[in-house]
Amino acid sequence: MWHSDRWRDPMGSEAPSGFLPLPAEEDFKAAVAQVRETHWYARGPIRDGVRATLEELHTKLAECTELYETGGLDDQRYAVVDALSAIQNFLVGQGFNPNVLKPVHRPIEALLEQYNNGLDPMFAERRNSDGGRRKDSPDKHHRAGVLAALAQYWIDTHPKGDQQQQLSAAARRFKGRFFGSVTAKELDAARRAISKYLRERAMEHPAVNASLSVRRMIDGYAADYGPQNAITLAIWHLNHIPPATGTGNWRTIKSALERL
Repeated sequence: MWHSDRWRDPMGSEAPSGFLPLPAEEDFKAAVAQVRETHWYARGPIRDGVRATLEELHTKLAECTELYETGGLDDQRYAVVDALSAIQNFLVGQGFNPNVLKPVHRPIEALLEQYNNGLDPMFAERRNSDGGRRKDSPDKHHRAGVLAALAQYWIDTHPKGDQQQQLSAAARRFKGRFFGSVTAKELDAARRAISKYLRERAMEHPAVNASLSVRRMIDGYAADYGPQNAITLAIWHLNHIPPATGTGNWRTIKSALERL
């Protein structure tokens, strides 16, 4: 395990032996912009003819509309899924990157979750009496999972001091667009919440999913850039990459950094 007194944590330090050097934050942002343009959102070559596939799309949408207008509630759900899928497939055939179609695909996921007797938060989330979001919104679960993973990694790699001191130091370090105002109390609460879900084997809980995903990202950065630099890269990743793009893209970012 790496200790904070064995090598300096702040950005700009030279890399420990065997690891890649920590890039500048501006280079990291440039790599994100490059990946967004060339990988996540770029339009690819058109695979299907427009006229023929438009006719197919029109026929499919007409069938979906007939089912929607004449069927029961389940049939209407099927019709919506089939219609959105047909639109999505047409656009993919025209070279649209699936990443730019996430808002189109998202209702399909929600309806499939309902079919499996689950409640997707996109449609099932209830508002509180003031019309605002409930305290246990999916966004809050995601934030708790992210903070728990970061806080635990910080404790693992900065063993000096008691836990309160460690979390206070971590809270001072976690800054930027994603984080806003973070306190040691919030970090501790996030860690306790994830520990509770894990003890209960609630592996499908969104906070647990977020925590495990972020930990995989941190470990990925640590393998290439060193355990201490990993926390800096994870902070940049969360601040500069849209949450919906996910945390599993660290290898793509690394490749883009190497091309700069």
